[in-house]
Amino acid sequence: MDDQVMLADPVRVAIYRALSACDALLLALTEAENKEALDGEQSRQAHSLRSKAESGLLIVTCDITAVRDLATSLDDSIRRATSTYFVHDECDMSGGHEEEVVTNNGFTLIALRARLNDVALNLGEVKNLLRAEELAAELRL
Repeated sequence: MDDQVMLADPVRVAIYRALSACDALLLALTEAENKEALDGEQSRQAHSLRSKAESGLLIVTCDITAVRDLATSLDDSIRRATSTYFVHDECDMSGGHEEEVVTNNGFTLIALRARLNDVALNLGEVKNLLRAEELAAELRL
């Protein structure tokens, strides 16, 4: 893309970032699906988001709610994939410390949630820039 056009149009820059975030999201969705890390409802939500991201509809509609809903639904699954235990250590003044262990599926879900949050952030930027243009046009009238 022409650098001058990109610098002159912040909406295009935001859309480009959102598209890049969607590309990363698609890779994370594929990994989660291949590892069967998602439950039934999460798989349905992921399939819907995949379709929207691949077609560009996710950016056109700025459906931040759908993205955040899937990210939020992963929290319980990540908690279930995480074990916390106490490690006794006679040299530790507290007698030991807690450690957390996350399964491979848990790490996959954590990565997916991070990509979802990136997409939500970038969609918010697109939405805000478009709204700013609308407000600026109204003020100029």
